[in-house]
Amino acid sequence: MKTLKMSLLALLSAVGFNSSALANFYLSGGGLYMDSVAAYIYDVPGQSTNYIENGLNYNYAYFAPDGADLNFSTFNREQVTGGSSGTSNVAYFPAANIAALAGNPSDSESGFGITVENAAGEGAQLGIFNSSATGTPYIFFNDMTYGDALNAYTALPGSFDSIGLSIFNDGAYLYPSYTLDGGQTFVAAASWDFNSFAGTTPVNAETTAFGQTAVPVPAAAWLFASALAGLGMIRRNRK
Repeated sequence: MKTLKMSLLALLSAVGFNSSALANFYLSGGGLYMDSVAAYIYDVPGQSTNYIENGLNYNYAYFAPDGADLNFSTFNREQVTGGSSGTSNVAYFPAANIAALAGNPSDSESGFGITVENAAGEGAQLGIFNSSATGTPYIFFNDMTYGDALNAYTALPGSFDSIGLSIFNDGAYLYPSYTLDGGQTFVAAASWDFNSFAGTTPVNAETTAFGQTAVPVPAAAWLFASALAGLGMIRRNRK
């Protein structure tokens, strides 16, 4: 019976993790910039309301994704947009967002970042997620024009207060880079693993900042229900 209780506790922990994996993220530290100008950010239609604040040379958004937002089966995404994409598109996020990811090393679905994308889903995404291999936060660049293939990733650098994720649009391709605390920008392909920056520039693209969170896995809930049912059967048999 003690072994059964321990197994049940493990299942409870698994279900609890999937629920606690939900995290909130912030766009701040300057917010969303396009071509060195702070963009006026606003909600993407059809999603639950973000807390948004716009001001001179700064903006702020609070992402708390839920079922009312974009639903991708395993995660919900909430976005703000700054309108038509520029040549240089940068979104600033506080380091506290990374701490939220590091606290759930098995969760590689939750994360935050920036996209340059059109209505057809063509473009590129630059975001910070946990690596499925190491369980630690990494910067990932995804080419969404050709099947959402992973094109590049790089480990996060040392301590910092804020990180700017940038997608540079040269008119033909989209290139990732990042900046720490508004300082040096890292754009050299040699500093990234996989050097094929394929993100083709889409027509009528918009710049969007996002936060997304994992949703509870139905399979875990099913296992929990099965465990409860099994516990009931054992108790009946013992009677």
